[in-house]
Amino acid sequence: MRRILNGIMGLAFISLACNITLSAASTSTAPAAAESAVLQVSSTATIPLTTPTATPLPSYERIVCGEQQTVVALLVDPRLLGGIRAGLDSFEADLCAGGYGVVERTLDQPAPPDVRAYLADLFARTAQKLEGAIFIGRTPYAYQSVAFMSGDPGATPRPQEVISFQYYSDLDGEFSASPEYRSPGGHEYSFDVHAGDTDWEIWTAVLPLYRDDETQTVAAVNRYFEKNRRHRSGQSGIPEGFLMITEHYVAKTAAEQANFLNVLRTGQYAWTPLSTAPNASFYFDGPTVSVEAGYAAMSDGAADITVVEAHGDYTMSGRISREWVRDHPVRTLVFWTGACSVGNLDYPENFLTEIVYNPTSEVLVGYGSTNDSGGVGTNREGFYGHNIAVRVAAGKNLGQAFLGHVNVPLIPPWDASREYHFALSVFIGDPTLRLR
Repeated sequence: MRRILNGIMGLAFISLACNITLSAASTSTAPAAAESAVLQVSSTATIPLTTPTATPLPSYERIVCGEQQTVVALLVDPRLLGGIRAGLDSFEADLCAGGYGVVERTLDQPAPPDVRAYLADLFARTAQKLEGAIFIGRTPYAYQSVAFMSGDPGATPRPQEVISFQYYSDLDGEFSASPEYRSPGGHEYSFDVHAGDTDWEIWTAVLPLYRDDETQTVAAVNRYFEKNRRHRSGQSGIPEGFLMITEHYVAKTAAEQANFLNVLRTGQYAWTPLSTAPNASFYFDGPTVSVEAGYAAMSDGAADITVVEAHGDYTMSGRISREWVRDHPVRTLVFWTGACSVGNLDYPENFLTEIVYNPTSEVLVGYGSTNDSGGVGTNREGFYGHNIAVRVAAGKNLGQAFLGHVNVPLIPPWDASREYHFALSVFIGDPTLRLR
């Protein structure tokens, strides 16, 4: 089994996110086969979604449409179900029309190993057609211990315990706690070892509780379903484009500004080919550009994909905070930020949830991390932004694009910190979104 590994990230890597350098954290639980089955769902049963079966489906599982080549699971908090039923039906119909088979499963707060076992079972029953899972409402969190090192080479590595959706994405890897490990937060399902086949089988996302309030969550989720439908029916009005805002670059001269623009458009860490398209725009502080102008462009609806490089915490992504989001329209469909901890769901009023749910926002997918972040690494195909952009430009949805990056081995120095790069990742919204 892999234990926590130490690795120092390069300077270019450090500049991409929180100016911290992490060592790989390994965490895990027992293999899915060894975990308890959920409510008597057999891990060996085969229930193809394309044909009827003599075995009756469990009452808590509902197949909405099953004749598609790919399947999405919707794992729904039953306490929200009555208030979102109409909107959920509409969302499921949209997914079906978009070529997905949909399985709806109500989740009445089972333990994380039970949920993982259910997803592994569904993956097997759908002949591996299950592509992703979206949690709606309360979600049983699993945690991983991930060691990191700050940008200071003399700093001592220290662990951080993070909410890990990787636990639900890797359905056949082994997650476990070493004998000496104790959860710093006192969480029952927290792991420091991740071993075996660590590739991901599915992507995961969440439409979480909003401000820790069921009534506000029902309203927020229903708003989300409505704006999702507007986009799918071509009514969002936001043009195709790529907008990048980096708070890490400050150009003092015209020459420096030109150099930074070239780096962001075509450099080693550029989001090519999206960044080289005519509709790409870049903002940082310089003689004739500014970060504030970039956020103004986002509010004006300049592009459907916005990427932000900044520092942050659960209250803010760089210079924009939860309060800023409440006071300004956010007119982009994808908000991708490398700022630390913006998606820390241990804080009900976290920034990433706010930017997806706030009534001023048209964001359909927010990407961030559940704790201190250093990006998603560079693999044998290249920088993660490039890898995701290539797939998005080719018509892949965001979930598929992310899986495509995760499942290609990282190269040094990122390979020494695999768990850190992937365990912290969180999507809020609907990763079936296609933009090109």
